Amino acid sequence: MEVHDTDLSDNPILEGLLSIKSLKSLFLSRCKGVSRNQFNLLSKSLILLKRLKFISNEFPLGLIISTIGKSLRELKTNQLDKEAGEFILKHCSETLTHLEVVGVNSSIQKIFYNLIKKSKLNYLKVCLCKESGQILNDLGKHLPNSLKDLALFGLYTYKGFAVEDLENLLSDCNVSLESLEVYGTINSDFLVIILNYIKRNRNFRSLSIKLYGKGWEEKELLLLKDINKYGIKTIVNSTLNTL
Repeated sequence: MEVHDTDLSDNPILEGLLSIKSLKSLFLSRCKGVSRNQFNLLSKSLILLKRLKFISNEFPLGLIISTIGKSLRELKTNQLDKEAGEFILKHCSETLTHLEVVGVNSSIQKIFYNLIKKSKLNYLKVCLCKESGQILNDLGKHLPNSLKDLALFGLYTYKGFAVEDLENLLSDCNVSLESLEVYGTINSDFLVIILNYIKRNRNFRSLSIKLYGKGWEEKELLLLKDINKYGIKTIVNSTLNTL
């Protein structure tokens, strides 16, 4: 179910939503009106969400996590904060396998690292911001052992990013990734780092690249061919690359 631009301060509206006992997936976007005064109403609901997309709402993520979101498997949000991070670890550390965090910056860096390090994630997508280099530099040290798939959105979008930041991430990576998704303006330096990681990680199987702002140059196409030689499934701009 998707609920957008809705004022939920009217209890009958919220009660109507919470009456759907079979509700497993919820997308809340730009909604308002849920307060801590309605906590009892939320906590009495029999809903146990499995998937939650929580974007730009005027109430905290923690209110949902601590009531109808205690068994989440998948979460996408741009509203991660300390309280939400603590609730996720308390209630969802054994169930959450898929996490997408939009706008990871220095203000939530420690919260984010603590959350992913203590989780059992299989899939993690990080949508970067202006401090992308700072975030990437230390990310590899905090990835959970269970992680198989990593997605990075916004590479090269910001001036603060350097190719060394990605190199540090993969050099420090304490898990054996099976796939990597990257979204941004990618060049040959980036592909060299990916290729070096593939050479030392025999479990790696898939590389997906969503390219922005430029086409492929000859040296980059040659690097993609080298990557394919290792039996890697390569998807470029969502189209299977058969190089």
